[in-house]
Amino acid sequence: MQNSAGQRLFLWSEDRHFAAVASSVVVNPGERLEYEADVPTREMAAGGIYSVEAFLPGYPVTTSTILLSPQ
Repeated sequence: MQNSAGQRLFLWSEDRHFAAVASSVVVNPGERLEYEADVPTREMAAGGIYSVEAFLPGYPVTTSTILLSPQ
């Protein structure tokens, strides 16, 4: 997550460990994958604009970005 100045406030994978084992998941037409992640809000200010980007490494077509603006 970044603030409007481009400063990184949170990186989900920063404190996680991943096995170096290749794997694959087949997604059939009409199906989808969903992943959930908690995003901390302690550094967000009301009225600020924050971008959250999610992607699967090595698959740029999977990149998705949303903008959050706490009230």
